Amino acid sequence: MRNINITEATKKALQSGRGITRPDFIKNTKYGLWFLPTKSTLGYLIIDNKEITPLWQPSANDIIANDWIVYG
Repeated sequence: MRNINITEATKKALQSGRGITRPDFIKNTKYGLWFLPTKSTLGYLIIDNKEITPLWQPSANDIIANDWIVYG
């Protein structure tokens, strides 16, 4: 799948029930780091090292990046 911006990646992930990530997030952690968008007050769930944490907020660099992929 081609790299896209966070908005497009989130829309595609919600449609397919998958998460989103950036290539560096996969390479730099043991199990991969990705985010599962929700339509609830939990926001994006952080999936890292087999743990799930709610309420991830993207940084400005994450928002303007065009290397997001649908993942999971």
